[in-house]
Amino acid sequence: ARLVLLGNRTWRPNAEAAERIVALWPRIRAGIPGAELVLVGPRPAGGSAGELPEGVIDVGSVSDVGQVLAGCRAMVAPVAVGGGVRVKVLEAAARGLPVIATSSAVGSIESVLGVPAVDDEDAFVDRARALLRDPSLAAEVGGQLYEANRKRWDDGWVKASIRTWLDA
Repeated sequence: ARLVLLGNRTWRPNAEAAERIVALWPRIRAGIPGAELVLVGPRPAGGSAGELPEGVIDVGSVSDVGQVLAGCRAMVAPVAVGGGVRVKVLEAAARGLPVIATSSAVGSIESVLGVPAVDDEDAFVDRARALLRDPSLAAEVGGQLYEANRKRWDDGWVKASIRTWLDA
């Protein structure tokens, strides 16, 4: 079972999010055999994520993010500042991939798609552990996210929003 963090870590908030999830990783993975955390995206200057705990894989930049996401149980976004994360959350929603994210990461998507913000560190760890341990829970949560996203497309909300933006 895998979790994934997507982000260009040359941007300090993404680097801090990676540092935060790596620091939480031993607690998340405790007692879950084979659990992995995959870090995806350009690395900070120097090109290394440094010493990583067991189960953390830093793949850096990849040519096919979709392939990486397909092998993951959930996406994590423990960011303190994160306007760009919303695009990643929408990418996860389009694939039915659950998201564990802070309020800075989800912003208005929390109410629009029902992605709950998880700002408490212990709750973040608990949610990640639950999704790693229970594939049926991950499938249910991912399915709900996918359906909420599909409904927004089908009801024309996205098209109307883009039209309003273009007409402005």
